[in-house]
Amino acid sequence: MRLFSISDCDYVASVYRDPKSAVNHVICRTNILGKFWHIAVSDVGTVLSSTLFNNAGYTWVATIQGAGDGKHLFLAMESSSGIYSYSIHYTESSDEGATWDVPRIVKVDDNKYIEDLLYVKEYGRVYAFFINGDRELRVLTKAAGSVSFSEDIFIARNAVFNLLKAKAAYSIRQNALLLIHAFYVTTDGNLAYTQSATHGATWTQPKIIDDSTFEITHAVSSKFSESIYVSYSAVSSHPAKMIMTKDSGTTFSDPKSFTNKGVVLGNHGLAFCGSADNLLLVSYATDGRIIEYDFWKFEELAPVERFHPFSSSRTLSAGVGCNVDANYPAFKVAVFITQQDGLYFASEYGIFQTGDTSAAEK
Repeated sequence: MRLFSISDCDYVASVYRDPKSAVNHVICRTNILGKFWHIAVSDVGTVLSSTLFNNAGYTWVATIQGAGDGKHLFLAMESSSGIYSYSIHYTESSDEGATWDVPRIVKVDDNKYIEDLLYVKEYGRVYAFFINGDRELRVLTKAAGSVSFSEDIFIARNAVFNLLKAKAAYSIRQNALLLIHAFYVTTDGNLAYTQSATHGATWTQPKIIDDSTFEITHAVSSKFSESIYVSYSAVSSHPAKMIMTKDSGTTFSDPKSFTNKGVVLGNHGLAFCGSADNLLLVSYATDGRIIEYDFWKFEELAPVERFHPFSSSRTLSAGVGCNVDANYPAFKVAVFITQQDGLYFASEYGIFQTGDTSAAEK
């Protein structure tokens, strides 16, 4: 099934699935540098709304989050030209993307990459993580009810100044302590980790959790435990890997490879699935330009089932977002894929529906 009628979706920059409305929000960069689409899509492929952002010369750096209430969305983008080159632009929607506020500049800088956007529902706070030209990982914070962001706060030094170099997640311990977790790639090629127990005001001394890292694509946290998974690529031959913690960052597992095949850089992702987060969806594009996906056991670095459903001459940026049915353990939407002629998606029961009559089943 063809998802979107235009042909200029070139790169899926970010995907967010609202757990209440079951609407999938896709941020897609166009093949004309400086434009982004926001596309709201139902599980049956209906485009509910679409908005083109093109007034600030945006790059392919953009990230979307939501409040999980079927209404509020948060979007951060980065400009690439003009007076405010590399400034962070921010906008919100209160009607699930049907309309958006006029994007406003929240951080002016001449050398910066926006890396991730995090919304902490329990406190109504938005966190925007970025890396500046001095190779510092920093964060902007917007408190609940506030219109503006705070002054940015220093997190760590020696972060690689580029795309896909930092991701964030949060967890709430049984004693109700909120922990914000930041993962980033160091200039030495290490995967580093730090956390904040003060709503982002102060951060722990970073520690190295893997010594071979090139990029980070996702950091996902479970709503029902203190487990966090991180997906990233290693420097040598770029295999996709993941690492996990069951105790909010106190200890980490050994790294585990997604697959024994090579994986295209930036083209892999993670998502928790199910009402109890009992499955982890893993998707990736192999060097053969084949999108594959697996279900992994929750809190175990081992696959439950492996599927190989789709092949193409050109696949890019596999964004993820799924919802496992309690009566049948299959997913509704797994992967959004861009190809030469537009944007497609993987639909329920493991069938990748494309623009032609072919469909591969699990």
